[in-house]
Amino acid sequence: MFQVLCSRAIVPEIDYPDIAWSTNFLPPEYALSQGDKAYARSGVNAGNDALRNFILADKQMDVDQLGSGYGYYWEIDLSGSAVMDGYIGVMDADAAEIDFDQDADPLFDAVMYRGDGSTWVDSAQVAGSFAPYGDGKTLMMAFDPLDGALWTGVDGAWDREPWVDNPVGYAPLAGAGSLSVIVAQARAAIDAGVLKAEPRDFTYPVPEGLLPLADTNPNPVMRPMYWEFPDTSALSHSTPYDRSPTFISANGLWNNRNALTVRPIGGKSGVGVPTAGYYFELYMSPVFDSTKDEASAGFLPATQWGANIVPETLQWRGDGRLYFDGVQQFPRPSEWSNDYGLGTRLMFCFNPHTGSLWLGQDGVWEADPAVDAPTFSYSVGLDMQWKVCVHQRGDGIPFIDKGATIYALPGEFRYTMPSNAIPLAQVV
Repeated sequence: MFQVLCSRAIVPEIDYPDIAWSTNFLPPEYALSQGDKAYARSGVNAGNDALRNFILADKQMDVDQLGSGYGYYWEIDLSGSAVMDGYIGVMDADAAEIDFDQDADPLFDAVMYRGDGSTWVDSAQVAGSFAPYGDGKTLMMAFDPLDGALWTGVDGAWDREPWVDNPVGYAPLAGAGSLSVIVAQARAAIDAGVLKAEPRDFTYPVPEGLLPLADTNPNPVMRPMYWEFPDTSALSHSTPYDRSPTFISANGLWNNRNALTVRPIGGKSGVGVPTAGYYFELYMSPVFDSTKDEASAGFLPATQWGANIVPETLQWRGDGRLYFDGVQQFPRPSEWSNDYGLGTRLMFCFNPHTGSLWLGQDGVWEADPAVDAPTFSYSVGLDMQWKVCVHQRGDGIPFIDKGATIYALPGEFRYTMPSNAIPLAQVV
C-alpha cells in the first residue's frame, strides 16, 4: 500500500492540508483505507497488464499558481521488495484520466522512476542509471511543473541535485496551463509506501527553490529570489539549474554575460504594488572596485532571457551612469553622480507598472522613495515583465571572484525598507 503520513501530534507552524489518494481513478485491484490516505494492492497480474494498475495523489501541481522558477518536494518511505518492480513519478492530470479510461499503462505522458533505477519518459527508457529503491529506503523527489523536470534521490543522496544538475527526465506534457500529478504503481502485492508531504514529516531538508508538496497556497506571501545563468560557458557554475542568492565567477571570465533572477516582476495589473514598488538590496563584491565602469546592475526584460545587454535594458553602471534602452540618461546629474564598488550594498525601489526607479547605496537614497520623485522614470513598456540583472562587460579581462548577492526578504535587509514599498520576495 501507499499511504500519506499526516501526524497531528505536534502543531506545525503552518497547518498544511492532508494529501490523500484520489478515488476518481481507483483501479479495481486497489482499495483505499485510512481516510483515503493508504492504498493496498490485492494481487498481481501477469505480463504487461501489471503496468495498468496505478493510483494518483489528489494533489495537482499547477505551474500557473505556483509561479515560474519554483517546484515541489516530497518523500516516500518504502517497504516490500528489496528492489521494487513498479514505477513512481509524475504525469499530466488530464492524460491520467484518459489513460485510465482506456486501460493504458501509466508510462505514457509521464516521467517515471523505476525501482531498478531506470527512468522512463513517455513509455521509453532514457539514458542513465540511478539508485535503485525498495524496502527500507526513503525516496526523494523534486518536480518543476513548468519545465517538467524531475530530480530523484534515495536516502539523502540525490541522483541529480535539484536546480544544480540536469534532471533525470522531463514530463512530456508539462508547461504553462498544465496540471501534473504524482503516480505510484505497485506491481507486487507486498510493495508499499508512505507519501510524506509536510516539512515536519520529511527526513531530509527541502532544497532551495522548492515547496513541500502539501503547500497548497497558490501565492505564498514570500518567495526568495535566486540567480540563474543563461550562459554558463564562462562561469564556475556547470548548468543553467545552478540557483543561489549569491554567485561568484571563480574563473574570472564572466564577460558580457548576465545573471538574472528566476522570478520576474511586473506584467500584471499592478494591483497590490505600492507607489515605490519593490525594494531589494544588492551586495556587489569588492573586486568591482577596480573596474567600476565594467559592472552594471538593474533590470532586463523577461523576454530577453539569455540575451546580452540589449535595448530596453535599465542598468545602473558602476561608474554612476544610468542607461535605458541603450541610451545614457542624466536623471539628476547635479545631485547624483555616485559610483559604486568595493563591497557596496546597492538599494533599489522599482515599480514596473509606473516606470519609476529610485536608487541608493549604503543606506543613502538619491531621492527618498517615500516623498521624492523617482531617480528615473519612463513611460513605455509598462506592461512588460522584468528580471533583476547583474552584468559584467570585462572585454575579455579576467577578474577573479566577481559576484553579487541579492537580498529580497525583509529579514535580509540591512537598511529600512521605504513605507510605500514591498519586498522583492513578495508575490502579489
